[in-house]
Amino acid sequence: FTGMLSLGDWKYASNPTARGTNIDTQQPVADATLFIDGLEVGDAAQTTFNIGVTYEITNGLRVYADYYTASRLFAQYDVDDPDFFVEGAASVIELPSYSLVDAGISYNFDLGDDLRASLRFNMNNVFDELYISELVTNNTDDLYSNRGIFGFGRTWNTGLKLYF
Repeated sequence: FTGMLSLGDWKYASNPTARGTNIDTQQPVADATLFIDGLEVGDAAQTTFNIGVTYEITNGLRVYADYYTASRLFAQYDVDDPDFFVEGAASVIELPSYSLVDAGISYNFDLGDDLRASLRFNMNNVFDELYISELVTNNTDDLYSNRGIFGFGRTWNTGLKLYF
């Protein structure tokens, strides 16, 4: 058995002052306060959980399955957004939680003369879950105008390793 749990509550704890600089002259232009105190940190699931099991059916033949879930995932955001310069105006989009199941099978065998091999087949996202893995914009006025990245659908791979 394997397992993992990560619980986070990542929020900004102050309203920092940023200094704008003219990129051509490298001269300071203006100072501005970014009103982010209490906003969630984006682009990383704050709660994740994984549990897995591997079972050896016979000598050398193993199957495994893993269950993974991610929640409290917030959009990336750009502090150039005008809402961040107005106290209380900025907010962050929370993405829907998602869960994935991966599974696989492997077989280790002896080829003789100190030569061994391992054959493996893996399937990721077994149930072909449709999920958004991240948002690269944070348009809270019109959720459908955001740009995001869908997670991978069902994928698989196979491999052969030779040990000598």
